[in-house]
Amino acid sequence: MSHNTHPHSALITAILQEVENKLVSQRSGRSRYSHAMVRHALLVLQRALDSETDGKHCLDQPLTQSFGDDQKGADWLAGQIRRRTITKQSFPDIEAVLADYIYGKLIVYNPNFLASKKNK
Repeated sequence: MSHNTHPHSALITAILQEVENKLVSQRSGRSRYSHAMVRHALLVLQRALDSETDGKHCLDQPLTQSFGDDQKGADWLAGQIRRRTITKQSFPDIEAVLADYIYGKLIVYNPNFLASKKNK
């Protein structure tokens, strides 16, 4: 994944700081929950934007590298698998391509899951 930052990352960082300043001081259960949800959403957004700095469809890169066209993303691949146009026999590397694709998505949307699996 990219270590570049999207131009809007600074704005997201500023919003995160404001959320920290306003909501952390409130100790009720409801405000703690709100703080955690807003913080999580902003961090996911920041990681998603940062992942786009390597190209228009950086998260789809394993798919576009294997199938060629930028238009051939996850929805296209799912349809091909459902119709059995792409099978393990016709595309022996399909499991590795899918694993790379899922790993890239998890880095952006749920890095804690990956960290928990590393520790086991």
